[in-house]
Formats: sequence, structure tokens, C-alpha cells
Amino acid sequence: MTLEYFKELEKKNQIVKNFDSPHGRDTLPVPNNGYAIIRFRANNPGYWLFHCHQIFHHIGGMEVILQTGEVSNMSKTPDNFPRCGNFKPKIQHTV
Repeated sequence: MTLEYFKELEKKNQIVKNFDSPHGRDTLPVPNNGYAIIRFRANNPGYWLFHCHQIFHHIGGMEVILQTGEVSNMSKTPDNFPRCGNFKPKIQHTV
């Protein structure tokens, strides 16, 4: 599936869009060389990771971050929020 081919199918009204009973999960299988049209209510400002579940696809760059809203609309990160390299979980030893 290429963008050009998708646009050609769209012009011919051959792209199936299910607005009456859309997929209601957070996982969507897409067939090889297939496509998915994603529509969501963007009412929670932030960054949302959209990705494939296979790690070698992450390494190959098959993921995207969607920014919803402006940075000025996003909640401030709490001061005590764990950051890379500074988070150590509490470990309790039991005898």
C-alpha cells in the first residue's frame, strides 16, 4: 500500500470507513501491505505513542508520536516524577 495507491482508491470511493461501529480496542491488526484509518477524539493534550508490537519494528522506526494540543496546554510534570537514571524502586528484603 502506497500513499499514491491509497489516494487513487479514495478517489474511487473504494476505501471502507466504518463510522457506525468502529473498532473499540487499543489494538488493531493490520494485514501485510494493508492500512488502517485512525480517528480519535483528541481532547487530552499530550504525546501519544503509536507503534507496532514487534520490537524489531521499533528499531526500524515503525512508530510515531502524535502530539495532541499545544505544549502550553499540557499539564506540568510533577516535581517528584521519576526521570531516566534517577528512579530506584523500594526493595524490601523478607526473612
